[in-house]
Amino acid sequence: MMNNTANGDAFFLIAVNGTYLAHSNPEKIGRSALEDFNFDTLQKLLARETTTILDNENGLLIGSYRTTLTNPLAVSVGNIEEKTVALNSLTRNILLQLFSALLLVSIGAGMAVLSILRPLVKLANFATEVSQGNFNAKFDDRRLSGELAMLSSSIKSLTTSAQNSILSLENRV
Repeated sequence: MMNNTANGDAFFLIAVNGTYLAHSNPEKIGRSALEDFNFDTLQKLLARETTTILDNENGLLIGSYRTTLTNPLAVSVGNIEEKTVALNSLTRNILLQLFSALLLVSIGAGMAVLSILRPLVKLANFATEVSQGNFNAKFDDRRLSGELAMLSSSIKSLTTSAQNSILSLENRV
């Protein structure tokens, strides 16, 4: 096996018949590549011009290239773990950032919903108090706007009108 000492990859040159044309161990030259590869892997390599194979069983990433099917095959073999360390780290970082962003968006959305619901709940409580006959109930609607402000104003107007009607009826009796 020809080794690239810089990053631990191994390189071979394999003939179309599956024998080594070049190998770091001179004794393997001319011998079958089946000594280093299983039958299915060697068959896949020899059947294509260019390919990449993940051999998870042996933890190898195998890449090959040749210009035509009649030319020798240049093969590079490397450790999957070594090749995927940076990718795994990047994936972890992206997932962590995605989770953090999702958490922040969820918190922001929750705060937005609460800021909308809180005045609505207070207004509903005010309406409940009035419906139970507590015409002295107070509701601060200075911070409301839009439909909630209109609803608050209507409930207050209805309360005042009901209170006046009740006073008028009491005075008649």
